[in-house]
Amino acid sequence: MKTLKFNRKANIISTLLILTALLSACGNLKAPKNGTYKSDDGILSQTWTFSGKDEITISAGGGLIATHGTYSINGEKLTVTTSLFGVESKSGYKITEIKSKSFFIDGTKFEKQ
Repeated sequence: MKTLKFNRKANIISTLLILTALLSACGNLKAPKNGTYKSDDGILSQTWTFSGKDEITISAGGGLIATHGTYSINGEKLTVTTSLFGVESKSGYKITEIKSKSFFIDGTKFEKQ
């Protein structure tokens, strides 16, 4: 009888742990979904467009300034690689709270358009 009670408790605990993991995974993603995300910083608002597997376009000033490149995410570190006149440049950012329609880059909120 003790074995039956232990197995039942173990099954309940396992089920709760799996359910908790599934529910917490629903709100967060490992990387932004493809699409365009915009910050709301007035004149300095930025637009980040994620497309393809690792392609990104970043623009500011209503599109007056724009760059295209690739990105990678390792944990909370977002690395963007761009090229200007053949010179490659890498920039690092902290990306947090990635959800299906928003995320933060270096503390600035970006929302899907």
